[in-house]
Amino acid sequence: MYKAAEPTVTFMLNVHAERPLQVQLFEQIRAMIHDGQLKSGQALPATRALSEQLGVSRNTVVLAYDRLLSEGYIESKRSIGTFVSQAIPNDGILLKEPIGDDLSHTENDEGTVSTAQLIAAQHLADSASDFNGSANGQAHGIGRQRDNLDLSIDFCPGLMDPDLFPVGAWRRIYHRKCAQIERYLNQVDPQGLYELRRAIADHLGPARGIITRAQDVVVTPSVQDARALLSQILLHAPVQEEQTKPYIIMEAPGPAGVAELAPQAKAELVTIEVDEEGLRTDLLASLKQEPLKGMVYVCPGQHFPLGMSLSLQRRIELLEWAHASGLMVVEDESDSDFCFSG
Repeated sequence: MYKAAEPTVTFMLNVHAERPLQVQLFEQIRAMIHDGQLKSGQALPATRALSEQLGVSRNTVVLAYDRLLSEGYIESKRSIGTFVSQAIPNDGILLKEPIGDDLSHTENDEGTVSTAQLIAAQHLADSASDFNGSANGQAHGIGRQRDNLDLSIDFCPGLMDPDLFPVGAWRRIYHRKCAQIERYLNQVDPQGLYELRRAIADHLGPARGIITRAQDVVVTPSVQDARALLSQILLHAPVQEEQTKPYIIMEAPGPAGVAELAPQAKAELVTIEVDEEGLRTDLLASLKQEPLKGMVYVCPGQHFPLGMSLSLQRRIELLEWAHASGLMVVEDESDSDFCFSG
């Protein structure tokens, strides 16, 4: 059921901020949907009316709406209007209980925690951008032997176009930091260089909606090291004899490095099919046991190696299933920051 727009809904744009106005508008509307301020089926202002209200070009509003539409947050009905997606729960995408003392100051009046805060609390390490070696071939088998190959078109997944890498800027920064090498030689921090962790935390807030701090970030030498660290945390806890083996649930196809964790952790590997909407959450019901132990490893933003995004409806279903089952969802967003537009 579709509802009229609330006249009290307002948006605030900062024309002096570095972030583009359409990005500011997108993030504000998305946050209001997450927190239940904009509810399922509720109408959004027309693009022309909102652009006049905000004093910006109509194209700015159109770009923000287009991104919300592509990510499944809103629906557009011809000759009727634009509405919050009916796939959104009536009370938003919220965890229905506090996460812990560290986030007590971020709870709202109803004691709920928004999606961004939930991700910040449970996102142990961002399995970011190292696609070197066999650890990132497909789970059901793509090889990485590429030496001495002269390929006109290279379809091997997980590799970026070297022509797009900013070699000049990288070289300048590299030489500048090498000139300050004495400053870093005796800094041994098991979590990674503090300045780097602080820069990552500052980036994740506005770019990804993850509210975190430098002390919550862990930098690893490679994505497989991050996976191994997570497996030690989530899979290697003492197991009583009556308990079942821990699970590693992953997409099929998916990163081979995830599957390689199973024998080391003595875990049961479960592969779940994907389709054009990503992970088939309907297949998770067959695993419903109480309690489960382990992790669900997904690439929601851009599936590896097929490239589709996990639909909003399935993201919600996955979060609800994982919360009920007691499993940790591990997001691999390795390609998320290689974004040139949109």
